[in-house]
Amino acid sequence: MEELFELLSIEIPEKAYNDDGFLEILGLSHYENINSRIYAYFLDQNRNPKIARIFLDALLDVVRSKSKKEIVIDTFQVETEVVTKKGNRIDIVINDFENESAVIMENKIYHYLHNDLIDYWDHFSYNNENKIG
Repeated sequence: MEELFELLSIEIPEKAYNDDGFLEILGLSHYENINSRIYAYFLDQNRNPKIARIFLDALLDVVRSKSKKEIVIDTFQVETEVVTKKGNRIDIVINDFENESAVIMENKIYHYLHNDLIDYWDHFSYNNENKIG
């Protein structure tokens, strides 16, 4: 009985919060290509269509709330390091060939933007209303 009382009177420590995630532990959190591959993994309809759809819908909700622009993406393919006609590389592209719509993404982590975004935009001959950058 005394042991039970002792157990119940122990002060429970507060949960320790650690700001480091898996990529911080590995020292890779600031690598844009690694982050792009992680996003692409969760957007891959072949690996897990339900997660890919949820991830894409969340992304499109953010775009809609920030820009009021809405595009239709149904069946899509995600690629990283897409080479443009000028030889530049787009970090992530979500491409719906059937609806001729695309999300064009450039990652920047602790870096400044000096990429040719017009080249990225022009790489896709889709109607401008069907592209988000």
